[in-house]
Amino acid sequence: DTASLLLPPPGQSHLTGAVARWRAADGQLRWLERNVVSIPDASGRTIGFRGADRDITVRRDQDVRLRRLTRTYRMLSNTSSAILRLRNRGDLLDEVCRIAAHQGGYDRVVISLIDPGSTILRPRAWAGTDSAPLRAVERADLDTELESVGIAERAIRSVAAAVCNDLTGEQQSLAHKEVL
Repeated sequence: DTASLLLPPPGQSHLTGAVARWRAADGQLRWLERNVVSIPDASGRTIGFRGADRDITVRRDQDVRLRRLTRTYRMLSNTSSAILRLRNRGDLLDEVCRIAAHQGGYDRVVISLIDPGSTILRPRAWAGTDSAPLRAVERADLDTELESVGIAERAIRSVAAAVCNDLTGEQQSLAHKEVL
């Protein structure tokens, strides 16, 4: 029973710092921190509870953001160290993928490079918990049509980073969709 987790356990008179997620009347999810003290009668039997719930949603969101930023900083710092330390291009690409997967917290990471003088994108390094499917895609032909909105095409055409937080919704070639 979930409600019993938000009350002092039997034999204890208080509960401090219990955290629960609640859906507010407006539909938003909120995080509450509960502090509860049991109210005993003359014989010591609990007859009620007194306590307060504090909305900690903002603090929790800030903690999540801080952890993400710290992870990103660590990943970028270690990538910079790898750039200074490694001289072999293949080793560097492998190490950058490993750093992004292990310290950046990404499930799968792939670095693909365009073959010189062509529109063929080939994976050169990969890492992650399930990187085998990434290795299965030997190459991708970049669309030459302007309507193409795949993540690789966007990054190459804009000469800027392209970020996708939901690969299942991203427009991609059939070969890449099968990998996902």
